[in-house]
Amino acid sequence: MNISNSKDFIRSLDLSPPFEELYELGDRLGAILVNQKGDYEQHVYVRGPILYALISKLKPKTVLEFGTAGGYSALCMARAMVDNNIDGKIFTVDRLSMDFPQTRNVKDSSGNISTIKSSNNEHWPKVASKELIEKIIPITGYTGQALNKIDLPKIEFSYIDAAHHYEGVKHDFYSLLNVSAKKFDVLFDDYINRPFFGITKFVDEEIKNNFDVTLIQTDEIYISSTEKQNHGMIWFSTETAKKPLSEIFPHSNVENFLKKYRRYEKYVVTNRHKLNTKIPYFTNVKFKFWKKSS
Repeated sequence: MNISNSKDFIRSLDLSPPFEELYELGDRLGAILVNQKGDYEQHVYVRGPILYALISKLKPKTVLEFGTAGGYSALCMARAMVDNNIDGKIFTVDRLSMDFPQTRNVKDSSGNISTIKSSNNEHWPKVASKELIEKIIPITGYTGQALNKIDLPKIEFSYIDAAHHYEGVKHDFYSLLNVSAKKFDVLFDDYINRPFFGITKFVDEEIKNNFDVTLIQTDEIYISSTEKQNHGMIWFSTETAKKPLSEIFPHSNVENFLKKYRRYEKYVVTNRHKLNTKIPYFTNVKFKFWKKSS
């Protein structure tokens, strides 16, 4: 596996993203995170320039994002499409609707940070042009449920950053296989050993040995005073496959897994709806294996 820090990776693509403008977008969008000490952090911002660079370089006309959250990633990819005159669309899936009020830590031009609640439909027009927003097609629902709502074109690039438990990551990738173009690129977020996260397990078991893979170091997490672990994004292209995709991911295996997982997903959705009806507070609660909205 190739390892590169974020700046070197972007430089290797011979591109220079508008870092300041993308970081300002993150500020205004409310993508600032709060760490365990209560301090504000912007370390997720580097994902924007990475996505911008990949879209600018690869020029996909069809993008599928798993995990819309507050929209920072989708809008950065849309900005790349607009700047490079790419006649494409970004399909982005999230279980929360575009009208759901999300908590955002918004930074103004004076550097002041305020916490607000605002939906994507309400907030995006305040921070992004109509041209960018029109590049994005939101799809609401858990992945299996949501993808049945729309006939997708063949997908050329995918950003996977929704459910973070092992089965959820595997389900999202296998779902991608059913709608992907013959050749496509994938970027996974949060490759790290952390409770309830299964990205590392899935990549190590099914991706790393079958493709030329690059770990992009986005930040580092210190597990203890003596142990340091890279926290990064995983990028690969199916052009580098060691053997045909049909042999790496046999169709019967993919379909059997998707069928089994989607039965489980339907059970979760149904029972959660019943719980939300009885206890409305749970509408705002995410399962531990879901990454918090940014």
